[in-house]
Parts: sequence; structure tokens; C-alpha cells
Amino acid sequence: MKKKRMIQVLLSVLLVALIVVGGTAAYLVASDSPVVNRFSFVDVDTDIEEPDGDDPIEKTPKVKNEGDSTVFVRAKVIVASAPGVSDPVSESDMTINYNNGKDDKGGSWAKHDPDDGWYYYSRELETGESTVALFNGIEGINVEASSFDVIIYQESVVAGNYKTAYEAFNPSKNG
Repeated sequence: MKKKRMIQVLLSVLLVALIVVGGTAAYLVASDSPVVNRFSFVDVDTDIEEPDGDDPIEKTPKVKNEGDSTVFVRAKVIVASAPGVSDPVSESDMTINYNNGKDDKGGSWAKHDPDDGWYYYSRELETGESTVALFNGIEGINVEASSFDVIIYQESVVAGNYKTAYEAFNPSKNG
């Protein structure tokens, strides 16, 4: 009986020693230094370049990357009656000659979704680069309106790990 009691005491002491040694080792191994995640903002700055002149029929708008980051761009054309003109005008009243040409690196404009109106540039734009013209003029104006506006709206996003402009602007449609 004494022997059994002695074994129990010995096992209890051994268990306490194991807990103390294990706790001490865990404390010494654990690191309490903070993990620092650094975030920085990037400069995304694109602008529409158009040749001089007021004639919308001769316009050849391009998008230029003036920021510090490589970007993807997309653009949309909206045709509207000028302020003070009562006759409604839309893109269906004319033919906009969208550009199918490519730049020297193979970049071109493409429409991925016929319903959303966006044209996506097919390659990344490095700092200082411009796209090819979105369109090469306007023809066949079928309206009597004396004045209308051709509004070009463009957006850009950091290229990051995306492969295409469409993917960069529509990440939820890519899985």
C-alpha cells in the first residue's frame, strides 16, 4: 500500500514538472513582437487626350496613363443633346467609327458585354503610355439637331495581378 502511494506521489510530481517545463518552454518560444502590414496608396491617374479643334466629327480620343502605376482602362461613349437643344439625340442617330486597330504593342479596344456599353483596352498601360484612339470620327448623323455632345467617360484601375481589363473591372464575373 505504501508502495502504491509512493508511485502516485511520484507520478503527480512528474506530471506537475511536465506542466511547468512545458509551460515555460511555450512561454520562451512564443513571440510577442507585432506583425506589421504596410499598405501604401498608388497613384492612378488617367486622362482623355483629344486632338485640338471643336469638330466632334474629326475626334480621335485616346486615354493616357499619367500616374505612377500600371493600369487597365475602359471607356464609354455617351451622345446627348447639347444644353438648350430640345431635340433628343443619341448614339443611334449617328455612326461612331470605333477603332479596331492596334497600337505597336498589340493593344486594342474591345466590347465584352454588348449591353453595358464599355470598351475595354486589351493590354496594360504603363506610365506615360496612351491607348490607340477609341474611335476615328463620327459619320452619318441622322438628326436635324444643330448641336450635340459626345461625352467620353473613362475609368482606370491598377493592373495588379489581373490578366485583362475586363477581369480587373469585373472580378466577380471571373469566379
